[in-house]
Amino acid sequence: MKYACEKCNQIQSNLDSMFTICIGISKYVDELEEQRRTLKAQLSNYIGKDLNLKLKKEK
Repeated sequence: MKYACEKCNQIQSNLDSMFTICIGISKYVDELEEQRRTLKAQLSNYIGKDLNLKLKKEK
């Protein structure tokens, strides 16, 4: 979408770029979470018991 003022067009472009970056970060986080689950399962199988591994939440 094009706006009448160039400043508005620049802001829209910046917002579009930031949205694209956020989507990329979200996909990367999903991939890391999947890897964490896989590694947790592999480690659980290796040591022979279910592990209750949780992510530490930062304050």
